[in-house]
Amino acid sequence: MPSEKEVTVMLWWSQHGDGWAFALMSISMLLFWGLVILGIAAVVRHLAVARRQTADEVLAERLARGEIDEPEYRSRKAALRGDPQEASGVSGAELFPDVPEGSQ
Repeated sequence: MPSEKEVTVMLWWSQHGDGWAFALMSISMLLFWGLVILGIAAVVRHLAVARRQTADEVLAERLARGEIDEPEYRSRKAALRGDPQEASGVSGAELFPDVPEGSQ
């Protein structure tokens, strides 16, 4: 059985270098946890951002719900594309019912 003095000497004399192993382990741990936290934040931010629908998607959704009929859908879609001949059957107030007149 070694004496207490021998154990103390054995613990002080290690093969890990002059503190570099401790410094590298500390830095590695901080980098690891920093990357984990950044990854979680990126996932949460990505999931929290709601994707905005395009005008075509809203129009198709309104047609699917039955709010507008097919001729009105085609006319509004043509107006969105900027085709005045196809969209001539619908006025601006009918195209954008939520926008008050003269607000542009």
